[in-house]
Amino acid sequence: AAPGMAAADAMSDELLDRIGAALIAARPIEPGGAFGPSRIIARAMPPEVDMTLNLRRLSVLDHIALACTRLAMGGGGVLRVRGVSAIAPGEEIEAVIQARPLSRDLARFGGRIGLLSLIIAVGAGAMIFIALRWILVLPMRRLTDAMTAFAATPEAPLAKLGDADREDEVGRATRTFDQLRRDLQLSFARRARLAAMGEAVSKFNHDLRNILAEAMMAADIIETTADGSTARYAAKVTTALDRATALCRDSLRFARDGAPRLTRRRFPLAELVDAAAAETARLTPDGIAAWVKAFSPTVDLYADYDQARRIIENLGRNAFEAGARSVTVSAERVDADGVAAILLIADDGPGVPEEMRPTLFDPFASSGKTSGTGLGLAIVRDIARAHDGEAEFVATSQGAAFRVRFG
Repeated sequence: AAPGMAAADAMSDELLDRIGAALIAARPIEPGGAFGPSRIIARAMPPEVDMTLNLRRLSVLDHIALACTRLAMGGGGVLRVRGVSAIAPGEEIEAVIQARPLSRDLARFGGRIGLLSLIIAVGAGAMIFIALRWILVLPMRRLTDAMTAFAATPEAPLAKLGDADREDEVGRATRTFDQLRRDLQLSFARRARLAAMGEAVSKFNHDLRNILAEAMMAADIIETTADGSTARYAAKVTTALDRATALCRDSLRFARDGAPRLTRRRFPLAELVDAAAAETARLTPDGIAAWVKAFSPTVDLYADYDQARRIIENLGRNAFEAGARSVTVSAERVDADGVAAILLIADDGPGVPEEMRPTLFDPFASSGKTSGTGLGLAIVRDIARAHDGEAEFVATSQGAAFRVRFG
């Protein structure tokens, strides 16, 4: 029997050497939680245990924490590990092992996992970089290059933008910029034509006004010395010459002035309306311009007096030339100090046709009247904006109305 026992001990030691353990025990788990008889393979003198790990009571986070702790401590010592057998779930396995080989293998495994993770991260980062560059960066670079080229030479022919057919945000931005640059190019062309016309008007305006002045003097002489029939025709000639002179004056002022310079002060609103009524009196058949002041006599306006007067006069002139019989001025908003911030100027004329409203404030656009320069409303809007305000058309059931806001 002694040789057989020696052979068994040799086989046990070889088995323990192969798995790097000093002791292996297996015992069944009874229904009540107790353990049955143990089957043990152990060396003659098992080493002293430094730490016991019960895998049945450890969570995944505990496993990770213990692994990191062993790696940080260098992995020395002896471990007793207890856990349920993966092959026979009804048995508990206990092993006493050296921690250093386990820590070494764990470090190698962690290194391989780290290297694999790094390779995956670099590969994923490279693919994301290529995708973002192809999908977003290059299209945005093409868009910014197109913006830069357009800003440098806005009058140059427009090249087709290749990303306009895309349905994502880049495509929307490209289409929006394409439409914007087309609108701006049209606006630049329109402004260039206006500038050229203004320059031309400024060159011949002086001589033309002198010619018109001589013609008006002759018409006045004929009107005062001729008989009734001739005088009536002379009056018509005088009216036509007045319109021609106003056209030259307004065209020159619009082309030359730009944004008006303002000197703001507080003054009575009624004074402004009275001045406009006196200026527009000659536009009515009886020489009396019917202006209705639908506001308190104590209401004031804080603005540049001369420019505010141009606003009221231009709107009143447009109304009476279009056939209105009266113009009503009201203050829509008055602050605690009695200063009006918003004015509403309305008339009882034929109104503005629907198709003319979108271009109503454009220079040289007609508002429906048979005479005039087409600059009155453009000047009104420029003056209102110079006051940090705005001028806008207000649709009404009868006549035309304009709201002017002073900032």
